[in-house]
Parts: sequence; structure tokens; C-alpha cells
Amino acid sequence: MSWNQRLTIARTNAQIKKSDFAKRVGVSAATVTDWEAGDIKKLDAEKMIRICQILGVSAEWLVTGRELKTINPYHALDVETIHVVQVMQNMTEYQRHLAAQIVDSIAQPMPSSQLIEQIKEVDDFIQESDTAAIDVVNAASPRHKNKSQ
Repeated sequence: MSWNQRLTIARTNAQIKKSDFAKRVGVSAATVTDWEAGDIKKLDAEKMIRICQILGVSAEWLVTGRELKTINPYHALDVETIHVVQVMQNMTEYQRHLAAQIVDSIAQPMPSSQLIEQIKEVDDFIQESDTAAIDVVNAASPRHKNKSQ
């Protein structure tokens, strides 16, 4: 069995449409069709890594067929959810906590006026935190110290 056939099996098992898979990999649906048909024999490393991440399989399995190792528990998630997870991975713990509160607020059924009020409260808190952080930076900067002397 070729890597092309294993790609088809993994994508089908993940229940991802060719068009959605193509978008997530960053290629055209026609390219995915060519991969799966065996018309394209080789992949560049970057595409292979992306494919394996999306499908939750190892490159070793895709290339050789040895050991199907699931490495990505998020392979069946939609593009937007994956994006949110990737963004949150780069946040501080505190930022993730705030983001989780916002998501929880949005997910709970409540009148839109109450939701807007909660979002305003979080926004006010963030602005206050930013202002306090700017004040600390300004107080510590040599330029600020020279002006006050």
C-alpha cells in the first residue's frame, strides 16, 4: 500500500471532506485528489507534517505503513476551533483564563444585554490592567526618571 492510499484511509477515517482537508493543508482540492490517486508521488516535508497533524497520524505510518500512531487528538476539529487552540497556546496563563471566561459567557444561554455587560466588564478590566502595566513601564524607564529629576 502506498502513502497515497494511506492518506485516503486516514482522511476518510477522520471524516474530513477533501475540500475541507485541502483548506486546512493549504492546497487545492485538486491537489488532494492527485495525492490520493497517486498522481503526485512525493510530498515536501512541510506538507507532510501538516497532513500528519491534521489527520492525527505519524509521518512514519503515512510513509511506510508501520504503526498507526495517533499524535493529534484534535484532528477532527474544524478550522476555527484549531485556530482558537493555537492562539490560546501562545497566551499567558492569565490571558487563557480570561479567554475561557469569555467563551463560557458566550456559551451560556443568556440575554444579549447581559452578555454585552459581561464582555464590557472583561474589556474594562483588560484596559485597566494595560494602563497599570504602562504606568509601571513608564515609571521604570530611564527617560521618565530623567524628567522627574
